[in-house]
Amino acid sequence: MAKYEIKDGVGIIPEGTTEIKEYPFSNDYRTDCTELTSVIIPNSVTEIGWNAFAGCPNLTNVVIPNSVKTIGEKAFSGCSSLTSVTIPNSVTIIGSNAFNGCTALTNIVFPESLKEIENYSFCGCSSLTNIFIPKTLTNISESAFAGCSGLKSIVVEEGNPSYDSRNNCNGIIRTSDSTLIAGCKSTVIPDSVTKIEKNAFSDCTGLTSMNIPDSVREIEGQAFFGCTGLTCINIPDSVMIIGYCAFQGCTDLTSINIPDSVFEIESYAFCGTGLTSISIPENVTKIGERAFKYCMGLENIVVPKSVTEIEYCAFEQCTNLKSASVLGPVAEMYYTFRDCTA
Repeated sequence: MAKYEIKDGVGIIPEGTTEIKEYPFSNDYRTDCTELTSVIIPNSVTEIGWNAFAGCPNLTNVVIPNSVKTIGEKAFSGCSSLTSVTIPNSVTIIGSNAFNGCTALTNIVFPESLKEIENYSFCGCSSLTNIFIPKTLTNISESAFAGCSGLKSIVVEEGNPSYDSRNNCNGIIRTSDSTLIAGCKSTVIPDSVTKIEKNAFSDCTGLTSMNIPDSVREIEGQAFFGCTGLTCINIPDSVMIIGYCAFQGCTDLTSINIPDSVFEIESYAFCGTGLTSISIPENVTKIGERAFKYCMGLENIVVPKSVTEIEYCAFEQCTNLKSASVLGPVAEMYYTFRDCTA
């Protein structure tokens, strides 16, 4: 039986192989491919399976033959030296986390055969600068491009029945419900968008300001997570929920206006931000777990009487907090101001 082998850095897949299974160059199902710099995939292969080349740190280039239809889950995850990959016009699906953490990947071209990109497929591909979604690609799962901090341009081809980049917005909008699913530092949110989806701008470190139009009703979890350069954002009166971790780690965000329309601030929503002051509106009824944890610039906080529930450690380690007032009939508070040493 022909064996998988590495010769002078080149991975050789035996002729006749139809599926490349997990860790093909390892005998004990652990990643052992540090010598691998490139790979030759024969035309017999139709599927690159789960974890096939995951964690191969020196793999720089892959040419996938036009026999391949599926790139499986985590197939190239963590290939931190992979700079280019050619996806042929035969691939119909790219699995979840397939290229997650490919931080050196600078360019990707999606063929017209591609129908689906699963969740987190290109998460953390921080060197990607451009994304073009062809009109034939009709299923993009949650957080497919989360953490692609280098993106400057995102375009959906006209005629796509599922997604659009209306008004040249530099983003991907799901047409059916006008939800922005992916953005970048150049995105201008159109005034028809109703929701900002989870991880739409996560780790977009080049984003410095954002105007959210008054058509938006919800900012989902982690929408602006880790946007360390964000200094200014406008939240309109239409927004009712600020999702979990929505602004977590926005270290340069020193102030934000929470509109009266908001009734819930979910867990970790502003954890680790640079907030120096915050006004919680009187329509808020719930403050989630650790919602303002590590907001070390906060000195004063007033929780209005509308709030009836404050979850665990909501203001934990706000180390400069000097005064705090809870005006409402909150039944129970667990370590709400824990380690607020000031």
